[in-house]
Amino acid sequence: MSNLEVQLNLLAKISEDLTEAARSGQIGIPRFIRWTQPAGILNDFDIAQNLCNRLFGSTPERTDEFGSDLIKTRMLVWTTGESAILAQSSSNPDSLPEVMLLGSAGAIYFDGPGDGIRTLEEVVR
Repeated sequence: MSNLEVQLNLLAKISEDLTEAARSGQIGIPRFIRWTQPAGILNDFDIAQNLCNRLFGSTPERTDEFGSDLIKTRMLVWTTGESAILAQSSSNPDSLPEVMLLGSAGAIYFDGPGDGIRTLEEVVR
């Protein structure tokens, strides 16, 4: 399996885990996503934006993007008040994205590899 296939499989798993955690209702209604990813294998925000669209139930009303091919930011706003900031930096291209999903009653964090173990942490009030 190529490095690209490994990365895409891991990103699909992250998206599935975050979607399932949000659908469980433990964090309330999803309101905001912060997604930071390294430049390299993924030089677009398709996976991140598809996750946002799935969690918020539609496509954004407004999209603003600035930066260069390697370092860029996309800000998204939905008509129902949800928002997302997607950022790409020039960090290690083999690292995974870091994701924070804020809900009306808690948050979910995926902080990439930590001591070789990928973590998905849920914080609820």
